Amino acid sequence: MRQFIIHLFFLALLLPGCTSSSKATPSATQALETLALPPEWTITPTIPPSATKTPSPPTATAVTATPSSSPAPSSAPIRLDCPPAGNLTEVSRSTTSITSLDVEISGNYAYIADNTGLWVFDITDPSQPADAGFKFIQAPSQMIISDSFAYGIDTEGLWKLDLSDPTDPTFLGYKDTPDMPLEFAITQDYAFVRDNYGNLRAFDLSKDANLREVGVYDPPGKTIGGDIGGNLISIVRDLAHKNPLHSFSIRGDYAYVADLDAGLRIVDISDPTRLREVGSYDLSGSISDVEVIQNAVLIFGINLGTDDAWDLWGQNIPDLLRGREPLYLGTISIPQVTKPEILCTFISEFYRLISESELKSAFTETQPEEIVDLLKGVDVVGDLIYVADERRGLLILQFEPMED
Repeated sequence: MRQFIIHLFFLALLLPGCTSSSKATPSATQALETLALPPEWTITPTIPPSATKTPSPPTATAVTATPSSSPAPSSAPIRLDCPPAGNLTEVSRSTTSITSLDVEISGNYAYIADNTGLWVFDITDPSQPADAGFKFIQAPSQMIISDSFAYGIDTEGLWKLDLSDPTDPTFLGYKDTPDMPLEFAITQDYAFVRDNYGNLRAFDLSKDANLREVGVYDPPGKTIGGDIGGNLISIVRDLAHKNPLHSFSIRGDYAYVADLDAGLRIVDISDPTRLREVGSYDLSGSISDVEVIQNAVLIFGINLGTDDAWDLWGQNIPDLLRGREPLYLGTISIPQVTKPEILCTFISEFYRLISESELKSAFTETQPEEIVDLLKGVDVVGDLIYVADERRGLLILQFEPMED
């Protein structure tokens, strides 16, 4: 009963006024709106030249901006200066009915999860996405597309859809989870789900109508949502999608799990029926997120001195598995909402930190698109970045590398 009340409490925080369970399909509208930027940002309508160069090593340390006195015309693309890596230009936007939470691209289609269900857009022409379908799902929060299937979580469990007809997704299976799922990852025939008590659960996806839980790892740290108190901020950020990073990441046979006061935990997932911890690192503060990029693990800890800065550690995966402590890299601001101007800031700060760190050799081939792709609610195909804009639906941006 206590757990049920906790779940209702957080749903009340996240879904005000959205309690209807009607299965009526909302109508989609297509609109290219003027980008709503803070007044300190300059926006200039322009059509970017074709990108032919790889970005140069970073030299700038911050996004520069000048106050703008007049809005840009809505009929032209909007370009945002984003040194040192390059520029982002708005290509198009398409609205859904309510808060957009995640986006996945498969072929010529973009799938947007919002509080009403799963929207489908034909993006054959990215400058003019076309409404192509809708599937009612009760409050989906995250999804992953693999082959012709879509997997996702809502407030109560894990689901699987058949996308053989991209415009008409059909349900194949659903599995209630013991506790509220926060996020998940897919490897081959298994889904790994992190719940609001911090557990990492493994589910067998091989049988469509029978999604089975086969293993669970219970980390030693304070629970993410079970103890109302010091950890309340973590669950509110995760469930409200204020924090777009991930509380665990998978690479190969290992899951790297952020365990708040218990630091970083390394879990062997090679046998999903027997998840076992094989290493850990106690780091200062509250470790909330872990990302894997190229050959390095990046570890983020909540900095209690600020609202939007995270302490950042990193280490090469081979060294981490051999017992070498993560290196402290500094602090970084995390975009709480995936707006284009905040993505620019995140890319710039990330480049600055890794270029100044002892780990810079691990990131020599890192592209800005790869950095953006770390975030929830973003998918990247080529030089196009697809954003589930929290308030404005599907936003498509183009990345243009800086010229030498």
